[in-house]
Amino acid sequence: MLNINRSIQPTLGIDISASNVRVLQLSTHKQRYHIDHIGTYPLPENCISERMITDIDSVAECIRKAVKQSRSQAKHCIMAVPASNVISKVISMPAGLSDEELEVQINV
Repeated sequence: MLNINRSIQPTLGIDISASNVRVLQLSTHKQRYHIDHIGTYPLPENCISERMITDIDSVAECIRKAVKQSRSQAKHCIMAVPASNVISKVISMPAGLSDEELEVQINV
């Protein structure tokens, strides 16, 4: 179950599908969830292809318009990224390296 901490600033959830962008701001009241703000905006054709964003500028503009439509004042957002789109790599390095030495090792 979603755990919303009341001390956290308002946060906007963003969902990008193949056809539109949706934004949603939730809050809790008496242990129940309430939708404070919601917005949706259609994406232009062909800006998402095979589940990948091909036109970043168009998607960004649609997110701006969906947020504006929602009238949310949230400055933080939460987005999910499919595991297939995440790149991670484990590297081993000696302990005690300075920041500069770490940077050199990572860029190699």
